[in-house]
This record gives sequence, C-alpha cells and structure tokens, in this order.
Amino acid sequence: MRDESTQSLYEFNKDLSTVSDESLRLELEQSYRIINALSSSYHDVYYANLETGNMRSYRYSRITQEMFGRQFENGDFETNLYTYVRKAVHPDDQELFEPVLTRASIKKVFERQDSYSLKYRVVQDGEIHYCRCLVVKILGRPEEFVFAFQNRDREMMMESEKKNDMKRRMDIVMSMVKMYDNSLYVNVSSNRFLELKISPAIRDMIDKTKTYDSQLANVIENAVTRDYQEAMREFLDINTINERMGFKNVMSMEFKGRTTGWSEAYLIVGNRDADGLVEDVFVATRGINEEKLQKLLQQEQERKQNNQLTEALRLVNSANEAKKLFLQDMSQDIRFSLNDIRRLADISWLDLEHPERMSGERMQQIVASMRQIGEISDVLQKMVDSALKKALEE
Repeated sequence: MRDESTQSLYEFNKDLSTVSDESLRLELEQSYRIINALSSSYHDVYYANLETGNMRSYRYSRITQEMFGRQFENGDFETNLYTYVRKAVHPDDQELFEPVLTRASIKKVFERQDSYSLKYRVVQDGEIHYCRCLVVKILGRPEEFVFAFQNRDREMMMESEKKNDMKRRMDIVMSMVKMYDNSLYVNVSSNRFLELKISPAIRDMIDKTKTYDSQLANVIENAVTRDYQEAMREFLDINTINERMGFKNVMSMEFKGRTTGWSEAYLIVGNRDADGLVEDVFVATRGINEEKLQKLLQQEQERKQNNQLTEALRLVNSANEAKKLFLQDMSQDIRFSLNDIRRLADISWLDLEHPERMSGERMQQIVASMRQIGEISDVLQKMVDSALKKALEE
C-alpha cells in the first residue's frame, strides 16, 4: 500500500494565517508542526467527537481515496468506520474492530485506558496488506479522540525475515546440540542462559533461575578436575569473550572431568550486534575420552619408536666405529707383511743388475714376490669396496 497524503497539516489549518495575534499564530503553527511530525508514520489520521459523532480528516491518503472517494473527509464516524471495516478489512479480522466500532464501545474503552491499538489485514486488488489502527483519547477533552491507520507491510517483512533467520539459527543450533553432551545458549548482556541439552552428570548442579556466571562457578568446582579449573574459568568467562574471540566464531579447549574423563569445551558465536560484538554465545562440551586416550597411546608409541630409532642409530654408529678401527688395524698388519715382501723384491731387483750372479731359483723368488704383491692389493681393494657398500646400505 502506498503511504501518500493529499491533505497535510498546513493545508488543513491554512486558516491560521488569518489569526491576528502573531504570537498566538506562531505558537499554533509550532504545535501543529509537532503534531504533524508525530503522526507522519500514519497514512490516515482522523479527528472525531464522541458526543456529536462527527469526524473530519487530518491526513487522508491517496490509497483510501481510491477505495472510498471523498467519503472519509468528514461525516459520521460510526458510518464511515463501519464502511471501511466491511469493504476493506479482511473478513477474519473484522471482529477485531468491535471494541471501537461505535461511540458507546469507545467510551467503555476510554473508561479503562487512554488508547487502544489493534493489528489487522486489508484486502486490496486481491493482495493482503498488514495495518494497525490506533485510537487515542485527547487528554483534557474526554469527548474528543483521534484514530489513525498505519501500514505495516515493511514491518511484517522485517519480522518475517527475522523469524526465518531465527529459524535457520535454531535449526543449526539443534543440529549442533546432537553433537554435544551439554549445551547452553547464553545471552552475554543479560548473563542469562537457555538449556538446550544437559547430561545427567551435571543436571543437579544447574539452577535455571540463576545467572550463567554463578552456575559456571558451581559446575567447574564440582565437575572439573582441580588441574583444569582455573583454565576453564578463563575460557568460559563471557565477560571477556569479545577480547578473546575477536573475529573468530569458534574457540575450544580440552579439559579433564572428575567423572567423565577427557572432554572438550566450545564457545560458538550465535549472534553479533551492528558493531560486531558478541550478543549470544553457544556453550557446549563433548566427551573425547576415547579419542584422547588413543591419541595419548599413539604419542607414547611414537615416543618409544623414536627412542628405539635413537638407540639403533647409536648402535650402528658404534659398530661403524669398531669396524673402522678393525680395518685400520688389519690394514696395518697387512702393510707390515707387504713391506717385507717389497723389501725382498727390491733386494732381488738388485741382482738383476748382475745377471751372471742370479741363479734360476733366485728368479723364481722374484716372480713369486711380485705375484703376492698383486694378490694382496686385490684383497685390500675388495675389503675396501665391501666396507663402503655396507656403509651405504645401512
């Protein structure tokens, strides 16, 4: 529905220009401007008198004119309102107007209160629009009142989006609840919480009538082992959550419970305000005792394997050192024999300068000496090659 007015405050009160007292005229104009500002959110505003039943329009929207012409500019209040309800209001909502449909019913309302408001639907061109009607008694003038009409389409759209967003959030939360043993939804500003899922182990420790902080202290004292209590107090403190959370949406820490063994605690942001500060947070815990024990066992196995590898490496290095010393000693022993043979060969070569003094037996000794030298060199080379190969393989 369009929210246009064809008659403004100034147009309705244009005769103020004829007021001779300038100060009075200025005061009236200022009052009318204030009234006009306060009523600007309403597309139709009317003044009516309970004694005479007469009404006149203060703001008359174009959309109302398209539906009823100039009928509502003035005339009888009861007749005009009855026409509006029967022709424009959704059939299911027409009975909502019964408390204000007649002057007698309005008088009864004003005996108890100074105003009355109702929400209803309007059918126009096959479309449904959402509206609000407000009836207000003029203070000091019991026989006079104002009734105004406001379009709520945008408001309903925002409410629908908010409900859909909340439903999506709750769907996410409820799916998350299944993953945890305990879960609370905490409002940071009010320090209040909503139980989503509580395990029997801590149910007796929680009192829903108290604040989150007071419950936190009690649960940590009775459910968490002493070594982890201080860390858990700091982790679950919602008063410092913005400083610690920053732009993150999830934080977690492991702790050990008195009866539950190893567990993991989570802080999950549920909602942030326009400045990015956390408004609501999802607090949850889940048991990880089996996972933690397997992890600790794996770490112990890895530690033992590392120790075994370290010991094996030490033994290999020790063996290599012993082999090195053995080869050095063996090489030294062989070198002594080889030198003796070489000296014998050198002496024999001297006889070659005087062949007339060298017998056949002497020549055979020289040849045998040279053969031994070659064989010993081959053996040493094979030993060196074998040692290098083993070192590379190890």
